[in-house]
Amino acid sequence: MTTLRKFLAAGAVLASAFTFTNSAAASGPVVYGEVLADPGTYAPIALGDDLQLDGCNSVFDYNDNPNVVGQTVSLCNGVTDLTNFSFSWTLFQYFSATNTYQGLGFLPATGPLSVVTTGGMGDLIQTAGTYFLRLNITVSPVTTTFALPGGDVGAFNPQDPFFFPGGNPDPNSDTKSSGFALIVTPAAVPEPAAALLLLPAVVYMARRQRKRRAQATS
Repeated sequence: MTTLRKFLAAGAVLASAFTFTNSAAASGPVVYGEVLADPGTYAPIALGDDLQLDGCNSVFDYNDNPNVVGQTVSLCNGVTDLTNFSFSWTLFQYFSATNTYQGLGFLPATGPLSVVTTGGMGDLIQTAGTYFLRLNITVSPVTTTFALPGGDVGAFNPQDPFFFPGGNPDPNSDTKSSGFALIVTPAAVPEPAAALLLLPAVVYMARRQRKRRAQATS
């Protein structure tokens, strides 16, 4: 991750929890850090297509500087106990004429993973356009500790000015969010040349139907 994005989202609604069990109790030195949410990057998709979302680039960063990414541990592969971590994906539609966003709702999620479905009955995305997806990761309570590779113990300090220079609005939990723009293009329309390729088959089927009718009446 080349740029550190830090967003505080107080009162985020949680869609699901991603839970693991840790077989060994954490007992090493305590290192303080923060969660950095990373929803990933994606190419445009056509209306009617699905998109697999993967937030497994999200990390626990325990560098003592909020402007520089330090030593990080993946939340999917490095942190073995995510009992108190919750993940949710929120979807917005962007309107360029007014430079505004409209919230569309939450996506079903399994931890940091989710799927965007488009163009179908009940799908949140029904039209082509520009959308904004945000991955929210909440840790609650902030007294949560968890084992890190090498025997260290990860922890949070909500009063640490390094990580909360403006103050943490909720001392009982910490939510970090990061998002990206998703372009949904119109559904592909078959080209006339492709439709012409089907013409012989259509003619054949029509002739076959007429022959069957003639045999049935004879």
